Amino acid sequence: MLDGAAVYAVRLIDHPNKRVWIIDQCDVMPLVYPPPPSVTNDAERVCRRLYSRFGNYRYYYRDTMGNWDELVHDRGHFTRFAPARELAAHEGPVVSRSTR
Repeated sequence: MLDGAAVYAVRLIDHPNKRVWIIDQCDVMPLVYPPPPSVTNDAERVCRRLYSRFGNYRYYYRDTMGNWDELVHDRGHFTRFAPARELAAHEGPVVSRSTR
């Protein structure tokens, strides 16, 4: 969606544990001007969109540096970031940097 919002791909939906894993796509769109904001810079809107689709799940994302973090929210309203590297290493989607 190129409406000034962050561009991301849903990588894994873990319904039993109510978790959604997304990957920031802003760095794979070099010909778009102006470039879309990153998930980090558009966290409030990303949380609202994910909440409208998945409800009160936990949202994890891989940023443009390849780090996994959680978008902590309260009913779709972004509240803060939390590190999720440990969780992603053990339970997250397997994503190779070379597939980006």
